[in-house]
Amino acid sequence: MRTLAPLLFVLFAACSGDGSNPDSAACELADTYSSCDDCYDGEVACSYDGVTEVRGSCADCQAKGQLYQRLCDEGVDATADELEADTVCVSADCVVLYPSCQPCMPVCQSPDVLQSTTCPGLTCTSGIEDPPGECVWEGSGCAFVE
Repeated sequence: MRTLAPLLFVLFAACSGDGSNPDSAACELADTYSSCDDCYDGEVACSYDGVTEVRGSCADCQAKGQLYQRLCDEGVDATADELEADTVCVSADCVVLYPSCQPCMPVCQSPDVLQSTTCPGLTCTSGIEDPPGECVWEGSGCAFVE
């Protein structure tokens, strides 16, 4: 029993943590982004491998910091190069647009999303439709909500 006690203590200590490794690349990046400027450029959504964080940011600094801190807390073990290469940040400010290929139908999207302009000459025959709700950030993208 005496030799079993230290082993149980080590197993308990390993399993009771939050998964973070302060030496991981995600934790180091979170630390790097912890001293962002205090400006506000709008709401920004940063995503990595299905994990998204939305935050008011100066450029994308605060949103990236929040994302990397969450990845650190979850114990993600990717390299800094992988994290930075695969992190995508977009404006989480949503706008109602009427794209050129469907000029009568409103869409709710981030202003970062490019619209196609390859459908010239389309006109509304039945009038422009009103948005079906408020255009807001929901989950990992913009959506109309009632």
